[in-house]
Amino acid sequence: GLMWQAMEVRSEKWEQALAYCNRMDLGGYTDWRLPTIKELSTLVDESRINPSINTTFFPATRSAAYWSSTTFAMHPGFAWYVRFDNGLEHNGGYKGRRYLIRAVRGGKIASAHPELPPFLQPTDQEKAEPFRPTKEVPDTDSMDMLEPYPLDQGIE
Repeated sequence: GLMWQAMEVRSEKWEQALAYCNRMDLGGYTDWRLPTIKELSTLVDESRINPSINTTFFPATRSAAYWSSTTFAMHPGFAWYVRFDNGLEHNGGYKGRRYLIRAVRGGKIASAHPELPPFLQPTDQEKAEPFRPTKEVPDTDSMDMLEPYPLDQGIE
């Protein structure tokens, strides 16, 4: 149920990629968006490499990184992306970096907060009482932070 932009357009920082897709008017449609990581990963063809995508449907695809709209939950300054040289997903895309864009439209966007099944719903007491760890929480200031991947060369 998804319709994909056949050709990527350019590389952009993550915020600009979101905005670009949201204002895109292509093929008579104006409801384009940046795909989620799950959607973008469906384009990977594991039988191919450099690029790892069906080039009949996506001609001139570069063996490079393409943004998804999915923010990396543990580090909001980073987002997920797919490298179409090898087809791997990565969560360390610093949002200030420039990656390529391939817009999508249609399909269903999963809720960011799906409803939990009844047996996993918190009890009224759990809702009322804040979580208090039973063990000492480590000092995060002294922990190593996520190290961003090196900048991709030649993508502008």
